[in-house]
Amino acid sequence: MTRTAAAVAALLLAAIPCAASGDEDEAAAKKLADTAYDLAKAGRWDDAIDLYLKAHELSPKPAFLYNVARCHEKKGDAAAARDGYVRFLDSGGAADLR
Repeated sequence: MTRTAAAVAALLLAAIPCAASGDEDEAAAKKLADTAYDLAKAGRWDDAIDLYLKAHELSPKPAFLYNVARCHEKKGDAAAARDGYVRFLDSGGAADLR
């Protein structure tokens, strides 16, 4: 095995735990978002916001930030909603709207 092949193999093997961790984070983020959705449907906006933000920490998807902004809007906090929508757009969320 050449040095280059050995280096590539080492890099690939090192990446495997990261991929598994990423899958676990994605699954945990989905569970948090599902629970946040249920809380939002029940009008528990602050609890939903907290869970959407935790989901975003695990999996930085713009949709979670959009949901945070919507929760702020629904609870009547226009300033926080505006800030949330700006954060959503700044995170690349505008591409999701096309």
